[in-house]
Amino acid sequence: MQTQTTRIKPDMYALLHADKQTESADIKIQQIEEYVCETFHTNIEEIKGRKRIQNIVRARQLLLACRYILGWNFRECGEAYNRHHATVIHSIGAVYWDVKAKNFYYDSILKTFEIFGLTHGLERLNRDMSIWNHYK
Repeated sequence: MQTQTTRIKPDMYALLHADKQTESADIKIQQIEEYVCETFHTNIEEIKGRKRIQNIVRARQLLLACRYILGWNFRECGEAYNRHHATVIHSIGAVYWDVKAKNFYYDSILKTFEIFGLTHGLERLNRDMSIWNHYK
């Protein structure tokens, strides 16, 4: 009598280990939030709030871009900070152009990406922005 081995499909594997992935992603985004808030001299309540002071806006844009790089969709990114998905798209573009122009926030953005292992995100932003700009 042969024993039948059951194969786990890749999508089933992801479901079985989703809790571990979610926990580590949550911990990582919390660490990123703490670091960005400290760097931009703000707190998470202000980022989720309505203020449009430059340091708060830039911190919010960077956090939205980090969530996008980590694989969150536009709606999920926006909901995390009480924003609309269009704000997320704009924020990703703002971070992209800050990096491309090497302006005042360039060092803060790159340091955040390097500390949290998101340097691959620059390539993703570059690719996505070139696609989005093509359709303008």
